[in-house]
Amino acid sequence: MSGIKPNASSTPNRVPKLQARKRVGAQDSIESPIESSKLDNENWIYSNNRSPPASPSQLKIPRNVNIDEDSECNSDSNDSTDAIEPHKSTKTDNKLNIWILISVPVVLLFAGFTLHFTKEATEPKLKLILSEEFSNLEKKFPQQHEDFFLSIRIAIEEILKYQQPRTLLLIYDSPSEVNFDQILGNVSETAVCFLRNCSIHPTVVSGFTLGSPEFVKDYGRIIDHFKDKLSNSGILIVENLEKVPGKSAQAFHYLCDEYNPSVPKALIILTMKVDQLPKMEFGREKFVRDILRGLWNDIGLDDKFDPLMSRISGNILIVNS
Repeated sequence: MSGIKPNASSTPNRVPKLQARKRVGAQDSIESPIESSKLDNENWIYSNNRSPPASPSQLKIPRNVNIDEDSECNSDSNDSTDAIEPHKSTKTDNKLNIWILISVPVVLLFAGFTLHFTKEATEPKLKLILSEEFSNLEKKFPQQHEDFFLSIRIAIEEILKYQQPRTLLLIYDSPSEVNFDQILGNVSETAVCFLRNCSIHPTVVSGFTLGSPEFVKDYGRIIDHFKDKLSNSGILIVENLEKVPGKSAQAFHYLCDEYNPSVPKALIILTMKVDQLPKMEFGREKFVRDILRGLWNDIGLDDKFDPLMSRISGNILIVNS
């Protein structure tokens, strides 16, 4: 048995000597996936909590973290951060919305009270200043009727209080024309200071201008033409109402409307020169109506004339010489 040689393909009796495993030095350390994951978690905790990192043995790896891949660990860590931050932001937004809901009504209520008391405090001052201004005009033109300047002052006060237009119709004749020009200038200057400001000039239009063919054909063009001007100046003076055709005068039905006005805060002053002033002080409306009825017969006497008269005849004032 001992003399038989083994075949070449059989397993040799001699086992090769195994080499010893190379020792890993401190400089040749190998990074483990687990240690890498621990370090990533350590960096995440440090960056979010701003506290020194704990030792690797103290770190707890979340169950849902795959310790075999660094990218998945970082991704799960970021997802955890995203899940926490919106929750905090939502609470902050809710508190902010509550404060807005509380503070806005309080601010609006305070502003309303401020405007109310400011208006209440301002109106008496305006009335006092207006009263002083028109008292001076009464002294300057003592020949006028006692209700002349009072009526004008009340009209301006009502415009400021109710934000509605008012209309004055001033009647004069040749002997009183000088006084009329001076009074009209003083009244318009005073009124524009209260309705707009003292640097603005009143809008003035002649009755002859309103008698032009384009305005007679379509009185709506008068409204369109003077609406913005009246809005800017606050005062529209129509000279020589007796020269305005009836068809053009229909524009006053809208410009002088107190309840549905084209321009709310405005004063319209119509002037009319007559041959002779009425002798009876309380017959002013009938006096004007009789004159205009004859001049405006082109628009009819009932359906258009009467409503138009009601617009312009509320404040008829006579200018004495």
